[in-house]
Amino acid sequence: MSQPTAYLFQRAMELQHAGRSAEATELYRRVVAQDPLLAAAWWNLAALLRESEQSDAALDALEAFVRAADPRGDAFVDLARRELFDAGRTPPRSSGAARTGEPVQLIVERRGVRTLVLLDNDSGVEVDALQQTLESFVDAWAWMDAYIVVRAHPELTSSLALELLRLRAEDLDTHDGQVAQLNLRVLTRTLEAGLDVAFAEIENMDLDDFRLLVRGVDEIQPLIVLLASADEMEAEAILDAHPGVVHDRATDVLLWYLRRNQPAEGAQVIDIIRARIEARRR
Repeated sequence: MSQPTAYLFQRAMELQHAGRSAEATELYRRVVAQDPLLAAAWWNLAALLRESEQSDAALDALEAFVRAADPRGDAFVDLARRELFDAGRTPPRSSGAARTGEPVQLIVERRGVRTLVLLDNDSGVEVDALQQTLESFVDAWAWMDAYIVVRAHPELTSSLALELLRLRAEDLDTHDGQVAQLNLRVLTRTLEAGLDVAFAEIENMDLDDFRLLVRGVDEIQPLIVLLASADEMEAEAILDAHPGVVHDRATDVLLWYLRRNQPAEGAQVIDIIRARIEARRR
């Protein structure tokens, strides 16, 4: 999509969101004249034409949308086909095919107005996979869990991932919007200062201690999980088999972190494990 077309498309969406439907309709017509394969513009144009009771023109725009859209990744293709069927028209075949690295089309709702937006995919993965990974990051129970997700998926710092979070963060009146804003700050800080620095800051930890925590999670936490369910004899056997854990500073940081993030019952279990380890040190 050329720069003039991209500008016109963005401006048309702004006018549509502002309720200036006639001006938006005219701009969308100019956009599709320049780029007939820009499915998002056809979809938004169809919506505006439908609102202005230009039914035939709206159906024409829907046909153009179906021809341009990617049938594999665009949920709106089925909606458009159904509307065309209901109107007595035979839907055309879709010829579009979204590929990694090319623009992707996504639905956005602002102030009750649903539109399609066009975003460049620089993530290196398919947009559906990116969205699933982003959900895993956002839904992580603790910041360390989120850290592990980002460490395994650097595509979360792509421009597309950040833009997806920005779109969510626009509605700060909702809990989801506030969560998205916080997550966006963390990922932006990751780009600025690096993964460890960003998450040490959000955890309010010294950087060296945070790196010990990361090593503790990777290397020691599996043993802590075993100790949590072990009886006294089993716990002694586990510690006998892993003497290095007893004197490792990462163990202390990990136990402190786990206790800080546990409810009361879980904290009691951590205290028992800590007491067993401290007894070994004496």
